[in-house]
Amino acid sequence: MSLTTPFTGRRSDIGISKETTRGTTAASVDYWLPYAAYSFSEKVAKIRDDTGIGVLETPSGADLVKRWTEGDIEFNIRDTSVGLILLSLFGTEDFDADTPQSDVGTHTFTVELGNQHQSLTVWKKNPVETLAAGNVIISNFALNAVLDQYVRVTVGLIGGIFGNDTDTVAYVAEDKFRPQDVAIKIAATESELSGANALTTVRSLSLSVNKNTEDYQGLGDVDPVDFVNRNIEVSGSFEIAFENDTYKDYTLLNQLRAISIKLTNADATIGASTNPSLEIILDQVDFDSFDIDEANENVAVLTANFIAHYSQDNSRMIRAILINDRNTAY
Repeated sequence: MSLTTPFTGRRSDIGISKETTRGTTAASVDYWLPYAAYSFSEKVAKIRDDTGIGVLETPSGADLVKRWTEGDIEFNIRDTSVGLILLSLFGTEDFDADTPQSDVGTHTFTVELGNQHQSLTVWKKNPVETLAAGNVIISNFALNAVLDQYVRVTVGLIGGIFGNDTDTVAYVAEDKFRPQDVAIKIAATESELSGANALTTVRSLSLSVNKNTEDYQGLGDVDPVDFVNRNIEVSGSFEIAFENDTYKDYTLLNQLRAISIKLTNADATIGASTNPSLEIILDQVDFDSFDIDEANENVAVLTANFIAHYSQDNSRMIRAILINDRNTAY
């Protein structure tokens, strides 16, 4: 007997939309995301009856008591769709139209002081089914830049259960970011970052934002009432040629620093002459334990690990500035 409806993962599509009303599924997809991998799917919790009924076998029954969706989506960062991800991640957007020039928008994302950041609807479409899940929030965000692939992000999601839906897939052209588009700066304070030189010997970088999300469920229903973000924790690391004691001293002398991670595609133009860019700024970090690889055959490399802090002087920990050809707010 042959398969009836086989398909490979490349025939699947993932879409996202901003929800106007929290928990109410959006009418259509805002952005279809070309993805590298995903595991976002239905989850359930069950109770099983393990009470004794005079036999050795157990359990003797089961009931479903909770259902939700959860999982990851990994994709190359694209300069327009990533804005909706950042809105859900941070919660607040300040938008400047025609900045830095006509037909170019500057979107600044900062952490909203609230536990219900922007919710999304997530679509999942393949040859077998078209599904949409509402009240989806971002639980974590991991950016990775390495030498042999586009700059990628993995977002962790959690939200309401999928329901059947319909929508037409339509991808839009967007600019991506490559290894040569990455510039990392470190300075004593956030205000000094603009005048700092980019590090030229970093060969990999990772940044992680964990929002410590949880669901809230009440008696009387198998579906959680809501999904909330709690404490926000940011950490990261980078590999750099070990040529001096600078990064050891950051750790051993507990020297706090500010970090800028900026992606700029100089081969793409928006407006008349602007390059699309995404900059993530950490106002204050401390450096944790470091590792040094001094293998006989290799260039010595130090791995620096850092933890971001809330800066009381600047009243923030992290923000993201996205410049693209979307000249309206998300």
